[in-house]
Amino acid sequence: MSTVRLNMTKLYRWGLCLSLVLFGYLIPHPRVQAQTSAVPFDTLQVSVLSTATALAPANGNRTGLLLTNPGTVGVYIGNSLSVTTANGAFLPGGGSISLPTRAPVFAISSGATQVITGLETFEKLP
Repeated sequence: MSTVRLNMTKLYRWGLCLSLVLFGYLIPHPRVQAQTSAVPFDTLQVSVLSTATALAPANGNRTGLLLTNPGTVGVYIGNSLSVTTANGAFLPGGGSISLPTRAPVFAISSGATQVITGLETFEKLP
């Protein structure tokens, strides 16, 4: 008797899985719309000097900015050319920061010239 119950349980599970596959995946739910467009993005690489350097200009279409410092020298991030090592947000070597900003972004190196890489995402192509 337990073998019959076990087999019925397995059949029920397989039937449920088959129903989910047929009706949940192959037939789209009416409230779900397919995503047909990719998120537009752009990349950047900027050499940051020991004077304030522009990383990304102001952009009303930008939704986010991811900055990475792949080197060993730290940099300081700010929103104007007046960024300094005293008032900027520190981004250490090997660090990353995500900024949901449309404002311009600047940086200054705490030592030698440092390359900063980045990825900008947009509502639509700039």
